[in-house]
Amino acid sequence: MSGRVLLVTDDAGAQRALRAAFTPLQGEWEVAAARGAADALRRLDGPGFDALVADAQLAGVGCAELLIETRRL
Repeated sequence: MSGRVLLVTDDAGAQRALRAAFTPLQGEWEVAAARGAADALRRLDGPGFDALVADAQLAGVGCAELLIETRRL
């Protein structure tokens, strides 16, 4: 069984590093990426995710606010 994880960061380098970290687990995890909190919230409104990995220093809507909104979905 495969899980779905959403990676949330507005930093391109961090996004590449996070994707690379999941490469060895590609049989276990389907990886999607969001460019910031607003994009993440749009994606979370669709098919469900099993995990969320977010950059603690998101621009605009911060990580804490993203997690609060995620719980409301």
